[in-house]
Amino acid sequence: STSISGGWVLLCNCHLDTSWMSVLDDFCETSLCSQQTHREFRLWLTCAPNDNIPTPLLQRSFKLACPKPSGLRAHLLSMYRKMSEQEALGGSVMAGMQKQLTFGLCFFHALVADRSSFG
Repeated sequence: STSISGGWVLLCNCHLDTSWMSVLDDFCETSLCSQQTHREFRLWLTCAPNDNIPTPLLQRSFKLACPKPSGLRAHLLSMYRKMSEQEALGGSVMAGMQKQLTFGLCFFHALVADRSSFG
């Protein structure tokens, strides 16, 4: 019904269960290519790289990649850019402790994320 009304559908983490991807590919090929499909309809899929996603589905798609930062410094900078100044520096009496805690958590996250690429 969303394809007829022109809405958007988001299917998240498709790489976790690729057994139904061939069904989705068939659905896209038959139902979504019909005259009844609204021209504003959008089907969004999010997934990690996976060899089990059907090639025709990939060929009909726009692909966007968001590579993760490489290195501790890049990870830290990307996390601090996402925070407001109030979140990063704190505006209370405990600002010094909050800065240290924020840095410690960001550094730990960056370290774990960077090391995950080594297995």
